[in-house]
Amino acid sequence: GLNWRKALSDNQSAYVEIQAGLFRNQETYGFLEPEESVRFSEYWIPIGELGGVTRANPDAVVALERSPRGGISFAIDVTRPLPDATLTLRSGADGSPHAFGDGFLPGGTRHGGLVAGSADDEPYTLTLRDAQGRIVLEHTEGVYDLTPSNRIQSGPREGYSIPPVGQRSEGDWVELGDQQERDGRLLVALATYEEGLRRFPFGVALTRAAGRLSVILKRYADGVRYLNSALERVSNDYESSYYLGRALAGWGDPAGARLAWERSQAYGPYRPASLRSLAALAAKDGDVDRALELLREIASASRDAVRPGGLEVALLRTSGKVDSAQVRLREWTEVDPTSSFLRYEGTLLGANDPALWRHLAADPERILEIAVDYLRFGLYQDALALLERDYPSGPEVVTEPGMPHPSQYPLIGYYRAFCREALGQNGTADRTQASRSPTNYVFPNRHETIAVLAQALERNPDDATAYFLMGSLELSGGMTLQALDRWEQARRRAPSIPVLHRNMGYTVLHSGGPPERAVALFSEGRRVDSLNDDLYFGLDQALQQMGGSVGERADSILTFPEPMLMPVKLVYHLARVLAEAQRFDEAEALFRMRFFPSEEGGTDVREVYLEVVLARTLAMAKEGRCAVVHRRLRQLGEPDSRFTFTFEGIDALIARGRPGELREQIFRLCP
Repeated sequence: GLNWRKALSDNQSAYVEIQAGLFRNQETYGFLEPEESVRFSEYWIPIGELGGVTRANPDAVVALERSPRGGISFAIDVTRPLPDATLTLRSGADGSPHAFGDGFLPGGTRHGGLVAGSADDEPYTLTLRDAQGRIVLEHTEGVYDLTPSNRIQSGPREGYSIPPVGQRSEGDWVELGDQQERDGRLLVALATYEEGLRRFPFGVALTRAAGRLSVILKRYADGVRYLNSALERVSNDYESSYYLGRALAGWGDPAGARLAWERSQAYGPYRPASLRSLAALAAKDGDVDRALELLREIASASRDAVRPGGLEVALLRTSGKVDSAQVRLREWTEVDPTSSFLRYEGTLLGANDPALWRHLAADPERILEIAVDYLRFGLYQDALALLERDYPSGPEVVTEPGMPHPSQYPLIGYYRAFCREALGQNGTADRTQASRSPTNYVFPNRHETIAVLAQALERNPDDATAYFLMGSLELSGGMTLQALDRWEQARRRAPSIPVLHRNMGYTVLHSGGPPERAVALFSEGRRVDSLNDDLYFGLDQALQQMGGSVGERADSILTFPEPMLMPVKLVYHLARVLAEAQRFDEAEALFRMRFFPSEEGGTDVREVYLEVVLARTLAMAKEGRCAVVHRRLRQLGEPDSRFTFTFEGIDALIARGRPGELREQIFRLCP
C-alpha cells in the first residue's frame, strides 16, 4: 500500500526516484581497478505543489495541463536562482508568445493562470531562458525523449542463465564468479573459481581470478600459488603481475614484489598502482628522489591522481623542499579540496584547519586511512604524530551512533605502538592502552593491520583484545579455522568481550561445525552479553539444526532478560516460533503495550500478527471446529482495540504472503 509514505515523510508526500549510471542496480557492485576513479552526480529536484511533472532537468521542473475547453496552464519550480529569467508559451511555430518574467527562485513554485486558446490549438511550447537568453528548459507538448515504440520489444524475454555444472565452460565459471563478486559474495565467488579450476586446471582466466580474489581476501599464500601459475602461461599478464606483487608484499617478500610490479608497470590499467607501489618501496629504502620520480609519472598520466599527489607533497616536505611542497599542495587541493590527507599535509605546512580535527575525530578509521599511507612510504614519524594527537570531542564532533572516540579505539593504540617501535622507541604503554580499549564497532580490514596485531601478540601473548581483532581480520578473508583459534585464545583470557561468543557461534554454524558447540557458545554468550539479540537468533538456529523441539526453541528465546527491551525483529521471530509451538496466548501477548516502528522494506507487524491469529485458527480447523473458524475468519479484518496497528490496512494483507497460505489451508479443512 502507501504506508511507506508515512515512514518516509511527515506529510504523507511521495517522491519519484530515477536511477542510472554507475551500477546495474542497488544490489550489484561494480569494479574499479587500482587507482581508477569515477565521477557521478546526484540531483534532488523538488516537485511539491506542481500537480504533476511534464518535463524536468537539473535546473527546473515544469507541469503543463490542457483545459478541456482549450488553453493551457503551467506550474514551474527551479533548483537554482534565475534572476531576470523569462518564460514563454507559444502555440505552434507561428503563434504569439505569452511571456512571464521577473525571474525565478528555488522553492517558490510559480503557477501560470490559464492561457486562453481552443482545443484545436497546435501544440504549445514552453521555453525558460536565463537572463542571457540561454535556454534552461524547453518542452513541446507531445514531444518526449523516448525510444520509438517500434524499437521496443514487449512481452517476456528469455535471459541468459549459467548452464548446469556438468555443461559449463571455463568462461561460464568465470562469469558466475564475477557475478558473485559483484553481488558482494566474495567467499562464494572464490569457491566458484576453485571449483572451475578443478574442472579446467589450465584455465588462465580462472587462475587469474582465483589469485586476484585470494589477494583481496588476504590469503597471500594462495594468491602467490595461483598467480605464479597464471604467469607461467601468460608471462605478460599485467593484472596477474600486479596482484602477485601485492601477494608477495603481504607474504613478506618485498624484493619479489618489486620484480612483479616492475613487470606490471609497463603499461595498461595497472601501471599507476604499480608505480605507486614501487614508489613506496623506494621511499622505504631511502631513495626519495626515485619515489618522487615514480609518483610524478602517475600524475603526468592522470590529473585525478590525488592520492599519489598527496604522497608527493609529503615526500617533498620531509625532504626539506617546503616551497615545492606548498606549490604542489595548492595544485592538488584544487583537484580535491575534500582530501583528508591533503588537508592534514596543509596543517603540517602551516595551515590552520580546526574543521579537519573534528572530521577526523568523528571516525578513527579516517585517521588510520591517512596513517597507513605514511606507513607504506616509511614515514613513521608523520604517522605517529597523527596517531598520538589529542582529538576534540563533544557536540561539535558529528559521529555515527556508538562510534568510539579515537582515544578509545584499540587499533589507533596498536598502530601507535607499531610506529614507535619502527622508530626505535618503546610501544608498551600504547599497546597496554589499546588492549584495555573497547572493541565495539571495530572492524579490522587493512593488510597493514596484520603486521600491527602480529607484533602486539608477539610482545604480549596474553593480549585478548589483539587475539579478538586478529580473528575478526582473518574471518573477513574466510579463514574460519584461524579465526576460531584466535577467538578461543581471546575467550580463555577475556570471555566478556562483546560479540565474541556471537561471532564464534555463527562461524561454527556457517562453517559446518557441530551445532552442539554453537549452542554452548551462544548459551555462554547470553551470560556476558545478554541483550545481544543475535545470540538468541543463533541459539534458535543451532537448536533447530540439532533437532530441538519448537517449545525448546521458544523457551531459549524467552530467556531474554528484559522482555520490553527485546528488539522488534526478535519479537517477530519469537511470535512465529510460539505460534508454531501452538502457544498462541503467549504469542499474542507479545504485541501488547509495544511500539512497532515502520521501516522501508521491513517486516509489517500486521503481517506477523495475522500469522499468529491464522495459526490459531488453523489449529481449530484441524480439530474440526469449523463454526468457530468461520466466525474468526469473518472477524479477521476488523480492528482489535487491544492493538492499534489493526485499525487500518490489515484487510489488505489477509490474502498475501504467509497469511494467504494459512487461509488456503484453513479453507481446505473448513470450506
